[in-house]
Amino acid sequence: MKHSMKSSGAVLRLCLLVFAGLLFTACDNKKTPTVNYQEIEAARTAMVNWLECEECTEGELKAVLVHSKRLQPMFMSTLKKGVAPASTELYRLELEKRYDELVAYSEKHPRSKPTLPKEKFVQLYLDKLTAQYQSRAAKALAAIGGEESKRALQEALQTTRAEDVKMTIKQALEEAK
Repeated sequence: MKHSMKSSGAVLRLCLLVFAGLLFTACDNKKTPTVNYQEIEAARTAMVNWLECEECTEGELKAVLVHSKRLQPMFMSTLKKGVAPASTELYRLELEKRYDELVAYSEKHPRSKPTLPKEKFVQLYLDKLTAQYQSRAAKALAAIGGEESKRALQEALQTTRAEDVKMTIKQALEEAK
């Protein structure tokens, strides 16, 4: 599976967030449930692989559907709120480091100088990450289907500002089961 530079640390960052969310979902019961950590880890891995795949040709969405009951609330949250704040901050730090590396490289290779200021570079890639996560969440919810998924997609369509994400949500609504 091919992953971009951003996924090197993103899997680790997202791991804690998703694990906590899945654990909360697994424990959302009045009686004490038996927690199957292998199933939770499989769901977490499926979600991370889907949110971060580049070509998504290795059955990533199909793997998500196996865990749809556990993952649906997580995808609804991702669609509404984007990337978790802690993950965003860690990614921001990675982008700042990457920018500094590009600047250092350009000292010996002047034609390779970054064309954007650091702040715009970082914001551009943070926005791309958010759009990717929200678009993937919309596609996952369409595949999961059901009234809750459709309602989340309709609400997101009203509040999302990014046009590319809106187009994905519209398509997801048409495809929703």
